Amino acid sequence: ALHALEAAWPGAQKVPVVCGGMSGGAKNSASVAAAVAKAHYHLIGMLMLGCNQDMASVALRKSSPPQFLGVPVFLSSGQTDTIATPSMTDYVKESLRHSGFRRVRLESHDGAHVVYKPHIAEALNWFLEVASGGEKTPTPPPLASLFQKKGPRAGGRKNPSMPGAPAPR
Repeated sequence: ALHALEAAWPGAQKVPVVCGGMSGGAKNSASVAAAVAKAHYHLIGMLMLGCNQDMASVALRKSSPPQFLGVPVFLSSGQTDTIATPSMTDYVKESLRHSGFRRVRLESHDGAHVVYKPHIAEALNWFLEVASGGEKTPTPPPLASLFQKKGPRAGGRKNPSMPGAPAPR
């Protein structure tokens, strides 16, 4: 799949990539991230929400992707999660660190086994900060606005640049 991406989009290896998911998707994203890193794509982070098992360390042992241990890992845990309990997520964090991952961050929220959208924006901003060499990067308003509910669009205006698309706001 990565070869097809590169064929369709020359230079794709230079674009920053984040792999992530929720629950089982978080665990699967570790294997995807390892493949992305092994193919020399610019992997800048792994986002694991509601994750109860360290599959990044398994992926590391299986494929030894270059620079994988330096990739930031952001874990998000719900305080009332009964599937990926806080203690399980803490174990994932410690397992990652034990395997040699140098940048592991665990944040919690008041919810259960859910996608906590503010952690997505927080993780992406952290990944960008680390990728830029530690310089503080301002949070661009569009990124934060991606995770805010928006009201219905006004009365059926059309976007002339994209047939069938709503008009831009």
